[in-house]
Amino acid sequence: MSVSGLSNSQNTLFELSSSQSAYSPARVAVLPVPYDGTATYRKGSRAGPAAILEASQQVEDFDQDTGVLLSDIGIHLLNPVEPEADPVLMADTVSVAASRIINDGKFLVTLGGDHAVATAGCCKAVKQRWNDVAAVVVDAHLDLRDEYQGSRFNHACTSRRLLDLDIPVLHLGVRSWSLEEEIFVRENSFSPITAEDIRSGKIGPAKITKRLPEQVYLSIDLDGLDPCVVPSVGTPEPGGLTWSFMVDFLAMLFEEKQVVAADIVELAPIHGDIRGDFTAARLLAKLLSFKFRQLSRFPSLGD
Repeated sequence: MSVSGLSNSQNTLFELSSSQSAYSPARVAVLPVPYDGTATYRKGSRAGPAAILEASQQVEDFDQDTGVLLSDIGIHLLNPVEPEADPVLMADTVSVAASRIINDGKFLVTLGGDHAVATAGCCKAVKQRWNDVAAVVVDAHLDLRDEYQGSRFNHACTSRRLLDLDIPVLHLGVRSWSLEEEIFVRENSFSPITAEDIRSGKIGPAKITKRLPEQVYLSIDLDGLDPCVVPSVGTPEPGGLTWSFMVDFLAMLFEEKQVVAADIVELAPIHGDIRGDFTAARLLAKLLSFKFRQLSRFPSLGD
């Protein structure tokens, strides 16, 4: 049985060799959180991290937009966090593992799994290291309920728990929310960026990054993308973000801001349909390529 967050020497992402994925020299540590205990519609995101790992073996090492080789970065895959029945305990377990990684000076990427547990747990650790940090949350939903189905750590409460940590939240790609959340947004002068804002051209990557402080935590709930891009999520809301927008946004975000840590969550694999698995793995590769663009083999690419 694996131990939460400890070094994993048996598997690697992106078919990296043992020297390219060893923990000590690695710039990146990837933490799988295979938990979907608060899923309320389609379950299965507990299998998301493993599906991303499998799909990553088919992702090209070279990123054509940045000139970065993933094998040059140093990416270590940790053992999965052991599931707890209680989502509060699970979030605390994630926080402990994340703190260890951050204190070791690694760029942390968490793979979920349940949004609230993975993100709130990691952000608790992030807040201890970077006080003046905001979260940009790519999501189809606002997730601002204070409680849902008896749990304050339900996936529908993710952003509310970040606010409890005194982490400002900028929502990106939302297109469905409740009356309770509408009231909360109005009373607290929130300005979420909807998918329609982006689709209409009202707001683009440059305007989004201008609304953020220097230090940013990036959370990507895969239901923020359109279901034709990632169908394998718990609640596939129509009218989502495109792949092209996500690539343009990530390029701008990593160029303009210090992204201190990130997560990719809520992949619920569908048997026989690998589109979501591969897209999530490709998104991870793209995110890391932009983060470590200074390692480009061809610095002029993308200029």
